[in-house]
Amino acid sequence: MHLNYLFLTRISEEMQSLLTGKTIVGFHTQEKNKLLMSIEEAGEPLFFEFSTDPSFIYLTQRKSFRKASRNYKDFFTDYFPLKILDVRIARGDRVIKITTERLFIYFLVRGRFTNIFFTTTDRLLGTFKDLKEERAVRVFADINSYIFQKAKETVLSPAKDAYTSADELKSEFPFFSKDLIEFSPYLASSDQKIGRDSIEKTIADFLHSDFSIIETNDKVHRILPENWKTDGTLLHSGLSALEAVSILIKFHFSNETQSDLRQTIIAYLERELSRTEKSLKAVEERLTSGSKADVYRKTGSLLLGNYHLMTKGMKEIDLFDEQGNKCTVNLNPIYSPKENINDYFERARDEESAFEKNKELVANYRIKKEKIVELLTESESLTDHSKLELLAKKLNIKMEKKPSGNNAPDVKFREYLIDEKYRLYVGKDSINNDVLTLHFAKKEDLWFHARSVPGSHVVLRVDGDYKEIPKSVIKTAAAVAAFYSKAKTAGLSPVAFTQKKYVVKRKGYEPGKVALLKESVIIVRPEIPANCKPINDNLI
Repeated sequence: MHLNYLFLTRISEEMQSLLTGKTIVGFHTQEKNKLLMSIEEAGEPLFFEFSTDPSFIYLTQRKSFRKASRNYKDFFTDYFPLKILDVRIARGDRVIKITTERLFIYFLVRGRFTNIFFTTTDRLLGTFKDLKEERAVRVFADINSYIFQKAKETVLSPAKDAYTSADELKSEFPFFSKDLIEFSPYLASSDQKIGRDSIEKTIADFLHSDFSIIETNDKVHRILPENWKTDGTLLHSGLSALEAVSILIKFHFSNETQSDLRQTIIAYLERELSRTEKSLKAVEERLTSGSKADVYRKTGSLLLGNYHLMTKGMKEIDLFDEQGNKCTVNLNPIYSPKENINDYFERARDEESAFEKNKELVANYRIKKEKIVELLTESESLTDHSKLELLAKKLNIKMEKKPSGNNAPDVKFREYLIDEKYRLYVGKDSINNDVLTLHFAKKEDLWFHARSVPGSHVVLRVDGDYKEIPKSVIKTAAAVAAFYSKAKTAGLSPVAFTQKKYVVKRKGYEPGKVALLKESVIIVRPEIPANCKPINDNLI
């Protein structure tokens, strides 16, 4: 309603009263689609803000203005100061004209083409928003054809005594919008004909009465003439048109912030729900397939019984099990016979421990899933912004702007899932390595890097005690670190690993370079093992 022609007519009247005889000392912008007009005032300075943003167009008075250190721009500085002589509105069209000593300023409300024109009597000086010259000249010609009048000169007398429908009324008065007809107490109840008296009362209320702001049942804030009663909650009354717009703007940006926060919370919870459901499914499938601890233990016992047949460097060995069936057992060629035997017994212990852990995880994931669903329901129904902020704080969600510009580091990493459970992150370049290690990794996470050669930083996410991470998972993470290094083509590669809290970056180190306060070393084959699956598209 704040962009209706009748309401803009009232705005022009209030501007006429406030601005005539005063002096414009500048036009500035520091926000996209917003232009500020500074007025010289004997007491406090006066400002008017024009918004050409298609999502929220408005013209309002501001009490203060603070110049930004960046993105600030002045317009037509050679023309100031400019004494204001008059403010008018086009007859039947949403164009407000400010006449000064040397130029004219036009505020044209045209949806996504809303703009501000600066002209002399016969020349277009420029526009606030960029416009192709051909279109600008055409609009300038249209402006010169308009008849501009003061608000008090507005005469909107119906040509007929009655109109048979809203469409017939709109054909004569296009600004009688669906909303206006719906909320007008004189028109909304008209079942058949719309009489002259109802139309004139509606127009008079816009031109002469105070305004109120209501919140409708669907949570929309509207400006209406004060004596218009409607369903909803009355929030403010006794307002001028400019005061009403100023308050509406506050509600708009408050609602926008609240909506952004709610959507951020919902998006976060939906991601967590998806991850939890995937993890729950993976763990349930592992439990269904059963534990391999007995298989590993029997293999270790079989190797122990045939210890005399094993030598270092063997990749596999053919043996006969207890039933006399021939079987092939895979061996690690860099291990001694004893180390290969111990490796299978260690796998059995890890598998046994992991299987019991998975039973706990299933219960925990189910509880977590139920809690997330509850929080989703809660966040969708919350209307109090402070409660949304408390929920965001509870979830540790930070409403921060993402880095922008060409110098902003790429915060996406290569991401893998080991054994359908353990998350592994791999840096993509030197700067990305620093972001991964210094800003993304937690102090308890395990950090990997191929020794003595350039390569990616690799981080294994640790949610509990790192000592509970199976040795096979550590080997897999190390193999990935070797794969993403200059040792990629080597047969075997030493890889250093430690907790992230022991990784430091000293003053003067170039991007990607760090020092380790403590480390362990493991020798692995550079590869992406079969139990390590990519889970995002950032693998380039």
